[in-house]
Amino acid sequence: MPSVPAVRRLAAAAALAVVAAVAACDDPAGPRPSQVLALQVDTTNIGLVRELTVTMREPGPVAVTYAAAGAPTLALRADSISAVHRLLLPRLRQGKAYTVRAAAPVDGATAVEAQFTTDSLPAVLRAIQITQVGQASLPVQLIEVVGATQFGGLLFIEDGQIVGWLNVVGSLFGATRRAGGTVVLLDPTLGLVEYDLGGRQRRRLPHPEVGAPTAYGRIHHDVIATPQNTLYFIANETQVVGADTVVGESIWEWAPESG
Repeated sequence: MPSVPAVRRLAAAAALAVVAAVAACDDPAGPRPSQVLALQVDTTNIGLVRELTVTMREPGPVAVTYAAAGAPTLALRADSISAVHRLLLPRLRQGKAYTVRAAAPVDGATAVEAQFTTDSLPAVLRAIQITQVGQASLPVQLIEVVGATQFGGLLFIEDGQIVGWLNVVGSLFGATRRAGGTVVLLDPTLGLVEYDLGGRQRRRLPHPEVGAPTAYGRIHHDVIATPQNTLYFIANETQVVGADTVVGESIWEWAPESG
């Protein structure tokens, strides 16, 4: 039968063994399994923008980075607790081989990678010569091209290179950007049109037409995004004053999600 000191030594040794086992399980240096199950890049979007689908092992947020040689490293993050995230990858350069990495937004998380290559710009855009002077205050500039024989619309420019575009017929009456990155154009023919960065039309508020009247008059001159992510616009308003018909202006608010 062991003595009392021997029993104490055995108990201490057992306790140390348990502590060592727990420490081995929690070893921060050990690789963590990726919370990302799979990545899929959709290359069918308009322009240079690509859509990334991230499938998680369990619902959770995700952090994404993507880069190519000679192009800036860009980052996106989706904080929603979702099993599948769909993100648009903007600001891509033409003819570049990109690597995209996705991981849970925690220290030491293992990333999953995918590769894709962007196409060249259409010939009509490659023919455009851009000279940038000075330092831009924001990374991406929006330029409207009007009256050209080949291309008309909006160009997204970064470091003197075209990273996106939207075709527009005629000259715009205004444009703004909503939270989430969508662009709203005040089109002289179509009315207010919301596009995602892939160039896809999301929502539209048309001008009134014969046979299709609206509560508001013809939309014109500017559109503004509000802090509530709604849109203000100016429209004609016709009122009858005595024997006269008077056309004035009114300010309207549009919530695209609710119509």
